[in-house]
Amino acid sequence: MVKAREAFQKACALNESNGCFIMGRLWEKGEGGPRDIGKARDYYQKACDLNDGAGCFLLGFPNGTGKKEEDFARDRNAFQRACDLSYGEGCVFLGTLWYQGKGGPKNQKMAREYFQKGCDLQDHMGCFHLSNMWSKGEGGPKNQLKAREYFQKHCSYEEDSHCDP
Repeated sequence: MVKAREAFQKACALNESNGCFIMGRLWEKGEGGPRDIGKARDYYQKACDLNDGAGCFLLGFPNGTGKKEEDFARDRNAFQRACDLSYGEGCVFLGTLWYQGKGGPKNQKMAREYFQKGCDLQDHMGCFHLSNMWSKGEGGPKNQLKAREYFQKHCSYEEDSHCDP
């Protein structure tokens, strides 16, 4: 694992975004060396700066527990960048922060828009959350047919025990 870490570090130094992303994962998990969340964030940031949506997305995670409001605001920015880079999971997590009002104002209409974008990018949880919002009329009109449509999309992207066989 040490040699792998050296190879990915070299790749990152050459501005290969995937090398930076993998180095972030290695530091975050403590594989091939000690665990260091600060270094993990630095590598995720560099991957993000190199337009790696997964790197941007993971900037929102290695923060430990007991998050403060400013942490959620930073997460919103990271998830927004990931979403802008067409990383569906970033859109879904951004939608969740809008829905919960963490890191900024609560806005169900914005949450619905980001869940829609995540679903359009084939993230099953985006479709799932969108289905719930259509079912309850959150962030827009209530429509059970749309709710069922998006739940079926969710099921087409991910096995779920609640999906019809």
